[in-house]
Amino acid sequence: MVKVGTWNLENLFRPGPSGPSTDAAYTAKLEALAQAIGQLSPDVLAVQEVGDPDALKDLAALLDGYEHTATAAPDGRGIRVGFLPGRRSTRGGHAHIFGPPSGSGTGTRACARRARSPSSRLRRGPRTGRLNHVTSRPA
Repeated sequence: MVKVGTWNLENLFRPGPSGPSTDAAYTAKLEALAQAIGQLSPDVLAVQEVGDPDALKDLAALLDGYEHTATAAPDGRGIRVGFLPGRRSTRGGHAHIFGPPSGSGTGTRACARRARSPSSRLRRGPRTGRLNHVTSRPA
């Protein structure tokens, strides 16, 4: 069985105009996220509201067993979705991150980009991971 988790990172940016005002606040946010996610210990973690892909890499570095990250292209605000495939559930492959179908009339923002990751194959053979970001905010 593969354990899949999801977490809203609430505008995860490195310190600066869009992120925390200090390095200490950024470190505290990363540590709190790492502790909560570490307790869940999912095999694959889908994340929302990634502002800076490098900030997601910083978070992954604090998590045991999450060496790779993948993110979609940003929406108009610079926010992405992404995922972290855990080491114990992966062995190479690829993943697709995509938005809703065009013309869906749902008022969603499409976060679309094919993301290649060396780590999205599940234990029992190759799998394709897919993540769709749908938000209630108007497009």
